[in-house]
Amino acid sequence: MSQSSLEPALLQITLKIFLCHGARLLGLRDRTGQTGDLPGGRFGAGEIYRDWRECALREVGEELGDAIAGQTQIGAEPLFYFPHFVDVSGYEALGIAYRATLPDLAADAPPPTPVLSDEHDQYEWVALADYAPLQ
Repeated sequence: MSQSSLEPALLQITLKIFLCHGARLLGLRDRTGQTGDLPGGRFGAGEIYRDWRECALREVGEELGDAIAGQTQIGAEPLFYFPHFVDVSGYEALGIAYRATLPDLAADAPPPTPVLSDEHDQYEWVALADYAPLQ
């Protein structure tokens, strides 16, 4: 039996938030890559030992503004996990997706206007009924 010596991977952890308001999902555009994106980001030092939803809320505040972060409710459990490559750092990452809602707003109220960070240059509240990511 041959043994292989695999080097341990340096792995980052990223969070992505599917933020819904009524029947709409918030989509963002990455300023650098001009690709679709969701709110989220990487864990800061020590955040892995806390409730991960705290990190997700911090990212929502950084990327969309405190007004939206203050109204955001992150789901109790992750939706799914996914492999992800972080272009900025050049590292592989484990992505963790959460669903979040804005429960304090009536579903028929207009979606809030995010205050975008430097990471994104556009946003759109997409009707879930019309969303077709593979087309």
